[in-house]
Amino acid sequence: MEKYDIIIIGAGAAGLMCGQVAGKRGYKVLILDKSGKAGGKIPISGGGKCNFTNNDCSADDFYSENPHFVKSALARFSQWDTLALLEENGIAWELRDHGRYFCQHSSSELVTLLCELCRNSGVLIRLNSQISKVERSGEEHIITVGDTHFGCEKLVVASGSCAWPQCGTTDIGYDIARDYGHKIIPVCPALVPLHYNKTDAALMAELTGNSVLATVNCGRYRFQEEVLFTHHGLSGPAILQISCIWPHEGKIHIDWLAGFDLTDAIEKGRASDGSITISKLLHGRLPRKFLQIWQRYYEDIAIANLSASQISQAVESFNSWHFQPSGTAGFSKAEAASGGVSTNELSSKNMGSKLARNLYFIGEVVDVTGALGGYNLQWAFSSGYCCGLEI
Repeated sequence: MEKYDIIIIGAGAAGLMCGQVAGKRGYKVLILDKSGKAGGKIPISGGGKCNFTNNDCSADDFYSENPHFVKSALARFSQWDTLALLEENGIAWELRDHGRYFCQHSSSELVTLLCELCRNSGVLIRLNSQISKVERSGEEHIITVGDTHFGCEKLVVASGSCAWPQCGTTDIGYDIARDYGHKIIPVCPALVPLHYNKTDAALMAELTGNSVLATVNCGRYRFQEEVLFTHHGLSGPAILQISCIWPHEGKIHIDWLAGFDLTDAIEKGRASDGSITISKLLHGRLPRKFLQIWQRYYEDIAIANLSASQISQAVESFNSWHFQPSGTAGFSKAEAASGGVSTNELSSKNMGSKLARNLYFIGEVVDVTGALGGYNLQWAFSSGYCCGLEI
């Protein structure tokens, strides 16, 4: 049996961060990963340039059964600490819309950095390691990979979620948590496209490939970004954001005019040129195809001749369109997953289990889901750092 002080399951962002911090403290650390490459989803995130954190990062940007759980980790390793780490190691970054930070050149630079930090701290990374068994033997955790057994005093589960299975993600972390008596909050796709219901599919299919800057509302949440029409449903940043809320908060309402007040525009139009139609009034604000389809369902007559009822219907169709998805595009299209190991059974200081000694859970395997915009990677860094520092 090979013995280590700490074994980390998962060589993604959280596992690598935790490993290099713990290694610096003098622990003998082994990281195991089933994949042939370290870095998890990092290499393909952000279009290959990796949206690694956000300028505005607080507990309000995360979804969890316990909304306060993330506060401690984010305070101790914030977005500014992430930026400082990259700057100290010569990785250039750029700030884009909505406060999103990206690697200026390639996400592979970030993966290389994390791996180098681990190696410099004496951490061993063993890839292509399919774990078949995890068990407790006295005060030791025993991990079996093929014919080899690895023993450790402290076990860190950083195996990620079910999202993006094409990257080699698995649900092993949830299985380990259950075996040790932990509760798993139901796991669902998050940051994922939403499918049309049958009625909407007939209406929207022709718009495939078009995008609209819109305001999407669900419950108390509101996002104003692009909405993309696909063959199967709606996608784009605004929809990915709202997918974390739906179906918990009910119906989705979409303002296709992103705050442009159609009622006010009609009233002003009537005073100046009542002969103009609504489609002409909105020309340039929406794709031509969108307005053509709208005219099949609403009479596009001169605004001076519109009744109060017709105005009300038109305004609702543009400023408050009701969207009830039939479901999501599933884990294969999801950038993250909601749910996971219950935060009520973990320490917010070091991510340690309250049910089992020397067992820790970090990153996406935990019931913490960040909004779109670099928040999930920041959570991986923050939770990994705190665990490595306090383990």
